[in-house]
Amino acid sequence: MDNFHIDVTAEKEETFKLAMRIAFSVQDTATHFAIIKGNKEGTKRLCLFWDEGRDRQPLPYEMTVEKAIRFAWDWLSTVEYPPQPDHDGDNHKGFRVYNEEWGHVDDDSAGIVAVEPAWAMYGK
Repeated sequence: MDNFHIDVTAEKEETFKLAMRIAFSVQDTATHFAIIKGNKEGTKRLCLFWDEGRDRQPLPYEMTVEKAIRFAWDWLSTVEYPPQPDHDGDNHKGFRVYNEEWGHVDDDSAGIVAVEPAWAMYGK
């Protein structure tokens, strides 16, 4: 499918697992990754790919979704978060799991999914 798209922002690990399983439903395994600066704050994001390419590193082994979940969740626990949003409420560390138009990551058709830190916001 060429126009597959997912974009989930949430907080719980179980939701992260579900989002990753959906992302991997089109492509079964990842072989390469890249750490790329994302949004305007320069927040890093982890991108997983099914093929080699510019600025990508090979994964230590081909990863199925379950192995990719562990790899990405562990990475997420070490990455620096952007500044907390200023609003009338509370923030907790969360995540964003997504791909972009036509299922690409960074305009690359070999992309499976990108993972980045995101704040889960709780308004009053």
